[in-house]
Amino acid sequence: MSFSSLELARVIEEFKKTTSTTPLVVQGVSLVSFPLQEPIADINLALQFTEHTLVFSLTSPWVGMFWLASSHWIKSDTVWEKAFSRTHPFEKKILNSQLISVSQIEKDRIVECTFSTGDRLYVELIPAKPNWIFKSEKEIFWKTPTHSKHLYANQTTRDFLEYSGASSWMERAYLYYFELRKKQLFESLLHTAKSELKKKQKKIAQKKIKLIQALDKTKNIEKIFQEAEALKIVQHQYPKAKKLFDQYKKLLRTKKEVELQLEVLEQNLSKIINLEATLNNWNSDKKPELLQLQVWLYSEGLIKKWSSQPLKTASRETKKTAQLTSFTAKDGCRILIGRKQSENEKIVMRLSRGNDLWLHLKGTPGAHGLIQIPKGKTASLETILDAATLVAYYSKIAVGNKVEVDYTFRKYIKRAPKVEKFLIIYAQNKTLLLTVEASRLEKLLSKEQ
Repeated sequence: MSFSSLELARVIEEFKKTTSTTPLVVQGVSLVSFPLQEPIADINLALQFTEHTLVFSLTSPWVGMFWLASSHWIKSDTVWEKAFSRTHPFEKKILNSQLISVSQIEKDRIVECTFSTGDRLYVELIPAKPNWIFKSEKEIFWKTPTHSKHLYANQTTRDFLEYSGASSWMERAYLYYFELRKKQLFESLLHTAKSELKKKQKKIAQKKIKLIQALDKTKNIEKIFQEAEALKIVQHQYPKAKKLFDQYKKLLRTKKEVELQLEVLEQNLSKIINLEATLNNWNSDKKPELLQLQVWLYSEGLIKKWSSQPLKTASRETKKTAQLTSFTAKDGCRILIGRKQSENEKIVMRLSRGNDLWLHLKGTPGAHGLIQIPKGKTASLETILDAATLVAYYSKIAVGNKVEVDYTFRKYIKRAPKVEKFLIIYAQNKTLLLTVEASRLEKLLSKEQ
């Protein structure tokens, strides 16, 4: 699945054709990912320019090189130190310098990038051991450099003709890799969900054994009751009868509680069996959209929330909210979601103004939402519905459930006095009865910033 040396030569040739008259100034070095919101650690080293990004895919078996518009990628959540152990970034050394040339070393799968500073970046696109070496006043490298030949025996070039609508071979290769990654992520999600279901089944089986054992201890309950009834008419046996009646009542309560828990377990087991059947059908039958699958699995508690950030230079306002989950509504209002106490406090106390709208589940702990409304404008009903849906979703309200969401202007909110935790008191609120719609949620999550 990785690029052969001939395919790498073709990429470099296309790169040179499209950049022959354009000076390339490095605006950043970062880690990026395919825009699939995938929760796996994906290592793609990117050199960012004005509109395009030079990306080296260093995750085996997806090793390759791409020169495409920045919109093809999203910023990776993987930190540099985790991706490239015992090394440090070289961004400062080449930032704002010019990329002079990109060439292939000895027709091998090794790329040399030369910069106006005199520094050189060598990227070894070898599937068994992808690596980069940065040569400046001293050598910086990811893995120990190797000096043996790595010429690929299978000197073939794929055409990827199934993506004939793409403008270039590089674009077709990207689409091919994207679909492979999408398929792998789909299968990975299904595998994770099935593993989670098996764990739940195992827990239910273990709990069921304990409950049945507890139920067995109540099998003599009628005998105890009859014995107590017989003793209560004998005057001097009354204390013993009372003790037996107390034992009977305790066992009766235990029996009812255990039977109720067993009934709940059976319902949960039935739900798990139905979920398994749905997942098995998706393996062979028509598959849902990837985002639809992610939303559904998350709402059922079968996967953890994934996250990703768009690949773009943050403005001053964006930097302030970089750690927050944020969305932009159709009317231009910005929706911020706080998912823990520190974020909730930041949203309400630091990032809000008097006429911004604040949202929260009615009478239930959960996420705080804020609609930042530009001066002189108002939030549309659609924006309020979007924000309320996000508040419900991040408060772990399942898709299809109904929930009440309170909303009011920020000026009607104040912090509860003499309380260590962040609690607020609000007034002049309205309540929205909302059904968490899957279609609305999918559209919103696809635009997460």
